[in-house]
Amino acid sequence: MLQITKAQLEIFRVVAERGFIERQLVQLRANFQTKFMGVPDEDLRALAQRCRNQAGRYQIVFEDDIRHFIECTITYGLTDDPKDGPTWITEILCHADLNGTQKMDVIDVLELQRIRQQP
Repeated sequence: MLQITKAQLEIFRVVAERGFIERQLVQLRANFQTKFMGVPDEDLRALAQRCRNQAGRYQIVFEDDIRHFIECTITYGLTDDPKDGPTWITEILCHADLNGTQKMDVIDVLELQRIRQQP
């Protein structure tokens, strides 16, 4: 029987985390070219890590959901205090009856509605 030690699990965790952060770096560079032009990669990695940690507070744990959360953080100026963000996002993020994916799905739907309502 194959046994994985705690040390091996920790190595897997670190490698997975690095991969996640690198994928987010690529996404940030692609989706926010103008905003992050000239920003060092290390600063964007730190932003991605900070947002990942913040997402976890709202039970947002899957990579696609965290990516969307990072984009919302940048687009809507979310901070560590959810009260600083737009009320409609704060209400969704703090909704206890929704899991992380459901929260991001609701935000996605409302974002689309807001875009369609713009002249």
